[in-house]
Formats: sequence, C-alpha cells, structure tokens
Amino acid sequence: MTVEVSGAKVALATDEDPSKLLHTLMDTVSEGVFIVDVTDPQNFVITGFNRLMRRMLPEGTAAYGSIDNILHHKPAQWLKRRISKVLRSGDTLSFREVTDYLTGGRQHVRLRLSPVFKNNQVVQIMGTVSVLTETVRIKKQAEDHRNRFAMAMEYAPYGLCFVDTDGKPLMVNRMLAHWLDRSLSILMDQRVDAFVHEEDRAMFSQALKKVAEGGRTYRQIEVRMAPTTHATEDIWVSVNMSLVQEGVGQSYVIVQMSDISLRKSHEAELVRLATRDHLTGLANRKVFEDGLALALKNARRYGRQGAVLYIDLNNFKFVNDEFGHKAGDAILQQVGSVLTHTLRETDIVARIGGDEFAVIMQETSEGLARRKANQIETAIAHATVQAHGKTVRCGASVGVHMFDGAEVDTDMDSVIAAADADMYNNKAASKERLRIVS
Repeated sequence: MTVEVSGAKVALATDEDPSKLLHTLMDTVSEGVFIVDVTDPQNFVITGFNRLMRRMLPEGTAAYGSIDNILHHKPAQWLKRRISKVLRSGDTLSFREVTDYLTGGRQHVRLRLSPVFKNNQVVQIMGTVSVLTETVRIKKQAEDHRNRFAMAMEYAPYGLCFVDTDGKPLMVNRMLAHWLDRSLSILMDQRVDAFVHEEDRAMFSQALKKVAEGGRTYRQIEVRMAPTTHATEDIWVSVNMSLVQEGVGQSYVIVQMSDISLRKSHEAELVRLATRDHLTGLANRKVFEDGLALALKNARRYGRQGAVLYIDLNNFKFVNDEFGHKAGDAILQQVGSVLTHTLRETDIVARIGGDEFAVIMQETSEGLARRKANQIETAIAHATVQAHGKTVRCGASVGVHMFDGAEVDTDMDSVIAAADADMYNNKAASKERLRIVS
C-alpha cells in the first residue's frame, strides 16, 4: 500500500493498520496534515490532525469528529465538495485557492487531497495544507520589482536595447526609438548595427560580435547614430556593451547608449579654435608649420616633390587706415575664399599673419605650382568689398618655392624664407597699387 505525503509516495505494510502508520508519519512533515474517514459517504469524519495543522485552525476547533461538527457550515461544505471530487476520480488532487476556511485568517493555500486505499476501496483521505501567503507575497514583490525595472528602462534618458547573439533586437526603449526617429515595430525588424552611422558600423559590429561570442565587455565606444530625415546634426553616443547569461544556451547583449553630442560639439569647437584662423576659417600658423614639417619629412624619405606658396596682400595697411578694420577684415575673408576655391582639396591653406597667407602643395610640379600662383594673383585682384560707398580692390603678390627629397639640408625655416623672398621679388617687379573705383 502506498500513500502520498507532501507529494512523496510512502510505502505502508499491507498487514498493518493504515491509520496507525499514518498518524506516526503526520508529525514528521512540514505541512498541515489531517485525515478524513470516508467509509460513510454521508458523513465524512476527521480522525486527526498533526501539530502544524492544529496551529493553522482557528482556536477552539475540535480535534476529531464529523466535518459538519468540527467546521462551520461554509468551510465544511467547501471541504466536502473537494473530498467528493477525489472519491469520484480516485486520484490525488491539488487545489490552490485564497481562503479562510481551513486557517485562522484569509490566506493563499494549496490543499492536496490523497486517497488511501484498502482492498481497492478508498477508506481515508489524507489532506495536506501549505500556506502560500508568504510565497505569493514574495512573487508579487518580485513582479513589482520587474515592472518598475521595465518602466525605468522604458523611460530612461539614455538609449537601451537588448540584443540576441545574432544581432537582432529583443527590446528597444523609447529614447533610442526617438533618436532614430522610427517606430518600435520597424526597429524590431532590423539588425541593431543598422542603428549606427554607416561610417561607424563596422567598428560597432566587430565590438558586438566579440561581446556576443566571447563575453567581452566594451565601455565608452563612441559612434554616431544612423541619420534621420529630420536630424540637422549627428547624434553622437557613447556605447557600453555586456553579455548576460540566463542559463545554458540563453544569453543576450545589453547595449546602452548615452548622448554625447554636446560634448562632441564642444570638442570640435575647441579643435577649431586651436587649429583654425577665427576670421577666415583657414588653418592657422601652427597647423601650417606642422604640415610643412611632415611634408619635408616625406620628401626626404620618399623623394616627393612639393611647393610652398607665400601670399602677401598689397597695400593692406592703406585699406585698414583709409576704410577701417571692417573693410580690412572683409578683404581677408575674400582672400580666404579665393584660396579655398582655387587650390586643391589636399593642399594646406593657412593664414600665418595679419595679411600673409601660405599654402603647402604636396605631390606637385613646379609648373602646376606657378599656374596656381598666377590664378591666385588674378582672382585676388578681382575680389572686391564695399566700404563707405566705395568699391575696394586689393591685389596680392605670390612667391613659390619648390622642395624635394634632394634637399636633405633644407629645414622648414629656410623653405618659408625662400618662398617669402620669391614673393618680395614678384612684389617689387609688379609694383601693383591699390585702386579705388567710385
């Protein structure tokens, strides 16, 4: 003979009284246990409780007797209906309910009713009661925590997504969807690397692959988000990636993105201030000198030929004195525009003094350098600004000096001096004067 106690099957000797053995087992289990004699289908009799069940029942409950005599009418009917269901099925049944019928207060309980057979007849029902109120409370608390966590992630002021190891997003929060200006449904159908600017995508994809496959963690990778139709500037983000393992074969990558666009803008402005002339937007003297030093090194090492063009405006002091500094600034800006549009994209164009400009042309011939110098002189001669009702024109003189790998004893200062000297020779020869046209 076997019975189930707290879900475990217990073997009983068939030649012993089941009730006697069951009573000895009842006090060893960690659940409330009671035994019901069901030999009379009209009168179910409770024949005993264990100690834990006694503590669960309301104070003053009788220990033995008919269910109708021990329990009040409603709890008695409640229990008898469940016992009858076990008798009809002949199987152990469990009921999980919120009730105050079997305990002193309203509780979440699990009631388990197991039939005890003798000679193929059910003679007793063993009931076990587990109070689940604390378990339910803990589960509810955990569910509340999960909900609060989900809400915090959903409305976080940074972009967040969970990504499976194949690169498909499992979750995307509102901020990330806002940055990308796309609906969540569209984003969930894309690979997460599509969220990143195409120029930064390879770096992002490589990092994501290393995290997904090797568990590596990446911190503060700086990338741009994919451009949107409404964005006027790039959105720069700092990306953190880490792998989460939730079990064997179950893992995903958390990708967190913080907006660093303002910082990037400030950095770009600092670089511009450190490297560009504030008036013309051309490179400053420091950038010119660094570029020339590198060009000379390349020339010496690889035998590359280049040229330095030195540009000085004619009678610029007269423009400032006669028409004011605003007119002079306008002339300088015009010259900057002329140089930018005349020279090649790879040339370094700089303002190195008040009215002095210089250009580094790498990989060029002397013929091309001279032609560019002539174009610059012609273009500046035709550049005009309006001041005090007058149209002001200002000319320029351009000097050219070539350098190549053979000039191993030529340093940067001597190259600049040579270009400057060539410029003064041209200035003396042309004697170009400022012309004012009414």
